[in-house]
Amino acid sequence: MTTLFIQNSIPLSRYFYLKFTISITALFSMVCYVLNGMNHIDLSKWSLGFVDLRGGAAIAIGSILMARVGAYVSFRLHLYRLKNYLPFSLSSSQFIPTAEYHSLGRG
Repeated sequence: MTTLFIQNSIPLSRYFYLKFTISITALFSMVCYVLNGMNHIDLSKWSLGFVDLRGGAAIAIGSILMARVGAYVSFRLHLYRLKNYLPFSLSSSQFIPTAEYHSLGRG
């Protein structure tokens, strides 16, 4: 996104305003998502509203551990391969079933 702003000679102050606006929107969305699920009795004890803390912790740990590998691989791959690999990796991560999903009888 920064490159797009620099190439089109848009001041970086607008970039920071846009980034701030997106961050505030994401923060309020997350807070509302948690608050909407606070009084649901059918959620596990390891959840904060609709947010499953075990899954979030696993994703955070995996992201931290694999960040260096991802940075290394992204600089080593050719741009054509990287453009083809990114949509595949994002779409394939949506189909990973969780044990809790199956235990609720929805899988």
